[in-house]
Amino acid sequence: MGDLAAKNAKSAKGEGVLTQRRREAESAETAWPMVRLGDVCEEICRVKSLSPQPDEIEYIDISSVDRVSKRVETTTRHTRETMPGRAQQLVEMGDVLISTVRPNLNAVAIIERKHNDYPLVASTGFCVVRPKNVLLSEFLYWYSQSSDFIEPLVAVSEKASYPSVTDKIVKDLTIPLPPLSVQREIVERLEKELGEAEKVAAGFRRIAENAEAEFKAELDETFKALEDDVSRGGAETRRVRLGDVCEIQRGGSPRPIKKFITTADDGLNWIKIGDVAADGKYIVKVEEKIKPSGLNKTRQVKVGDFLLSNSMSFGRPYILKIEGCIHDGWLVLKGFQEKFTEDYFYYLLRSSAVQAQFDTMAHGSSVRNLNTRAVSMVDVTEIPLSAQHTIVTRLDAARERCDKIKAEAEKGLGAAENLRKAILKEAFEQ
Repeated sequence: MGDLAAKNAKSAKGEGVLTQRRREAESAETAWPMVRLGDVCEEICRVKSLSPQPDEIEYIDISSVDRVSKRVETTTRHTRETMPGRAQQLVEMGDVLISTVRPNLNAVAIIERKHNDYPLVASTGFCVVRPKNVLLSEFLYWYSQSSDFIEPLVAVSEKASYPSVTDKIVKDLTIPLPPLSVQREIVERLEKELGEAEKVAAGFRRIAENAEAEFKAELDETFKALEDDVSRGGAETRRVRLGDVCEIQRGGSPRPIKKFITTADDGLNWIKIGDVAADGKYIVKVEEKIKPSGLNKTRQVKVGDFLLSNSMSFGRPYILKIEGCIHDGWLVLKGFQEKFTEDYFYYLLRSSAVQAQFDTMAHGSSVRNLNTRAVSMVDVTEIPLSAQHTIVTRLDAARERCDKIKAEAEKGLGAAENLRKAILKEAFEQ
C-alpha cells in the first residue's frame, strides 16, 4: 500500500486530467459548462406504462447495491402478485442508479447488462439517471461518487426529518460536462487508479474476513463438541428446547407508527433493527421514541432480555442494555437466566447449529421469517453454569483476538478509502 499511496501522492501534486483539460479550455476561453443533471438525462418509463403488464419482473432494491463495490450484486424475482409497491422504474443497460435514501452512504451503481426474460425494475428509492448522448454513463457513475456530488445531497438530507432527498434534488445538481473525448480519458484513468486502490482495500477486507472466519470456526467447534457429548450420553450435557427454558414473545407496533413517534422526555425507546449493527452484541441506544399511549399496542422489554430478529435477516440475537418497546420484526426471549448465563446464551444462539435450525424453520416465500412457535422448537445444549463460564472465557479471548485484527484492518481500509477519495477529488476538482 505504501508504494501505491506514494505514487498517488506524487500524482496529486500534478494536475488531474479534468483539471488540466479545464485550464487548457479556459485559456482558450472555452471553459467547460456546468450543466444541470436533469438537462442531460432522459425520462424513465414506469412499469404501469407497459401493455400488457408483465407477469414477472427482476427487481433491484436499495439492498441490492453493495455500497463497497458500487455494483448491483443481487436482484429478486417477483410475480405480479408479490411485486413491491416501490417496484416502478424500468431500467436499461447504462442507467446510473443513485440512492435517494441516506445519501451519505452513497449507494450508487451502473446497470451493466441487459435484462433477460423479465423487465429489470428499480425501486423508487433510486433516482434513475439515463444520460443523453453528451454524457457518458461511466463518467456520471464516477462523478456521483465524488465529494462534489455527495456533499450537497447530504447537506439537504440532514435538514429533513428522515435522511433522504428527492429525484428533483438530485437532478437539480450541476455537473461538469467536458467533451466526450475528455470524459473517456477521465474514465480510463479512474478505472485504472481506483482499480489499484481497490486491490489494496480488498486485501484488508480479506484479513478481516479471515479473522472472523477463524473465530466462527472456534465457536462452532466448541458447540459441536458439546453436541457430541450429548450424543454420547454425557452426564452434564443435555439437549433442551428453547420454549422449555425461556419465554418467547413477539413484538407489536401501534399504527400508524408516525403518529406515535415523539421527542418528549416521557417517550419510550422504540427499538428498531437499524439501531444495532448486524454483527453487534448489545443494543445500547435508539434513534426514535414512541408516546406512552402506544404501549398497549406494542411489547415492552427490559434490560437483560434477548431480542431476536425474526424477518428478512432473521435469527440475529442481541442483548438489551436499555428498556424500550419492540415492533413485530423482533422476538423477545426472557426468563432464561436460571439455565444460561447471558454470554453463553448469546454465543449459543450465534452458533451454526442453532442458526441452521432457524434457517430450516423460517417460513414465507418472498420474505422468510421466524415466529414464536418455530423458535420455541429449536434445540439447544444445556450444560452446568460453571462449565458455561469456562466456555465463555475461552470464546471471549478468541473474540478479542479477532477484534484486534479487524481493528487493524479497519485502519488500513480507512487509509485506502482516503486514497480513493483523493483520486476522485483530483480527477474532478475544478
